[in-house]
Amino acid sequence: METDFNITLRAHDLTNESDLGERIVKVMQVIESIPKEQIVGPQPGRVSITFQSGNDQKVVNFYINQYQALDSGLSNSEIYQALQTPQ
Repeated sequence: METDFNITLRAHDLTNESDLGERIVKVMQVIESIPKEQIVGPQPGRVSITFQSGNDQKVVNFYINQYQALDSGLSNSEIYQALQTPQ
């Protein structure tokens, strides 16, 4: 039905929402650059990004179409915050 993406990234500071949001944007640029015919399933998938810093971690889960529906003028920290909020 869909392809889900699970990504783990190291982060220096799990409280830096601007940096985490920037990383989300970069991950999504890669995912969105994959030709649709190379992604299995007719429905938009889910993205799960785990940010790790030492023994601590934060996980952000969202659907691709949820990310695509965000306002284009949001800052990186606003993107991070918006994806933390259940839709």
